[in-house]
Amino acid sequence: MTININEIKKGKLIEGDSIKELKRIPSDSIDQVITDPPYGLKYHTFQWDKQQATIDIWKDVLRVLKPGAFAFVMSAARQDLLLNQTMVLQKAGFFIGFSSLYWIYKTGTQHGKNMEKAMSDQPNSKDYKNSFAGFQPKPATEVILVAMKPLYKKDYTEQAMDNGKGITFVGNCKTTFLNKKNELETRNMSNIVVSDKALDFFDEDSGNIECEDYEGNSFRFSLDLWAKYTFPYFIVPKASKKEKDFGLMRLPYQKVEYRKKGLKSYNTSLVPRPSYKKNIHPTVKPIKLMLYLVLLGSRKNEIVLDPFCGSGTTCLSAMFLERKFIGIEQDPKSIEIAKERLCSIKRVPEKKPSKASKLSEVKYIELKFKDQSVFDMESLPAAIDYALQNPEKNTVYENCEITSNYKSNKDHIWN
Repeated sequence: MTININEIKKGKLIEGDSIKELKRIPSDSIDQVITDPPYGLKYHTFQWDKQQATIDIWKDVLRVLKPGAFAFVMSAARQDLLLNQTMVLQKAGFFIGFSSLYWIYKTGTQHGKNMEKAMSDQPNSKDYKNSFAGFQPKPATEVILVAMKPLYKKDYTEQAMDNGKGITFVGNCKTTFLNKKNELETRNMSNIVVSDKALDFFDEDSGNIECEDYEGNSFRFSLDLWAKYTFPYFIVPKASKKEKDFGLMRLPYQKVEYRKKGLKSYNTSLVPRPSYKKNIHPTVKPIKLMLYLVLLGSRKNEIVLDPFCGSGTTCLSAMFLERKFIGIEQDPKSIEIAKERLCSIKRVPEKKPSKASKLSEVKYIELKFKDQSVFDMESLPAAIDYALQNPEKNTVYENCEITSNYKSNKDHIWN
């Protein structure tokens, strides 16, 4: 049965195979695709990751997109898989003449067989010290392929005027930083999206990024800093256990076996078995990354499609930004997790700023001196500065009562 797009109020989760379910979506009806399809890495015991999605799926993804609409497709950085994913998109009919985005992080896991350990029963095993099979460095980046359904009109301007497509909102994805004067500024986005200070030398156990200065390199491209001043409610680096399990209070912990019994650690470099999780999906992406992509390619009330939605991070991000969504997933356990996560997002509290760097961030500051017979002009600049650095609605500075009101993002409320 064909899905009635007009009846979708918030979003729609579909349990099923994308090969079949995509055919239920009307042609030229989707505003944006964001998806994390199987990479084909074969590292895990999960059957769904044994091969990449077929060209037939991508042809249907192309069909349902509006002319000029964009697809953001996650891919492994491994050369053969990246090349194949790119070529499949092109053969399916997508226009791919754009720069990819590169999501950079520090928490990848080293893979590859340690040859010295694997040959420990051989007399010359020491000759293979520090050697590993093939070339498998610690992963620190994943690629986001940027593809577009070809324009229906003759150029980008006419396409934008016709259906609002053929465009991306790069101005909404600028990076925030503090300049040498300790003032907030923004940079144009680049094709590098950094999380957890991945471009800087830092302690492995460092906490969340704070926008303290303009030192290092990560601040130039940082998803963390962008999110800190835009959507400061979620964790940024590769999704932590806390973020993955957010909203799953009602679900039990499940036992997960990543490594087959008897398989040596130097053959499969993964967490010790077994592990216990609520969100058992192995490749959960951080919410802020998906927020970034949603904001880059769509507007409020438009429809975002994820044909491989897993535990629902794309759908959650679309809902957060007041877009509608369609998520398709064939694994019943992942669908259950996605539903719980979506139903748990009721209200995001209004952000109370830690400090304001510019008067433009303030609606008003009302000053009332306790001694109303004297208006202390010399104390006025210091009182204003104190109000900027202390954003409580009501506060007292020396002999002055201060009432202030700051601009902030409006509450987002969903059913």
